[in-house]
Amino acid sequence: MSALKGIRLRTFVIFACAALAGTALLHTSQRVQEAEETLASLEAEIAREQDTMRVLRAEWEYLNRPERLERLATKFLDLVPPSPDTMSDTLIDEAATLPEKPVDNDQAQPASYEAEDTQ
Repeated sequence: MSALKGIRLRTFVIFACAALAGTALLHTSQRVQEAEETLASLEAEIAREQDTMRVLRAEWEYLNRPERLERLATKFLDLVPPSPDTMSDTLIDEAATLPEKPVDNDQAQPASYEAEDTQ
């Protein structure tokens, strides 16, 4: 009888191990399927974002055409090219506002450093 009990116990242990292995396999399979679904969803989202980026790049290129910008600038800004006389007058005015003596860059501190020192 004891040999029969040993066989029954061994059979029970084998079936229990097989059931545990089957459960672990089922759980792993479910997790793999979930991961594949998540991956497919992310890949589809990436493809949608790439399509959106292509559309936005094309729209940017369309909106920044030089002839379009020139037409809009003429229509809304009333821009005209500067004449040579205007350019020379502007340069003379700017030259008059320059300091006579150059500033020594080694002694000058930016305003941000002065504000930090006083605090």
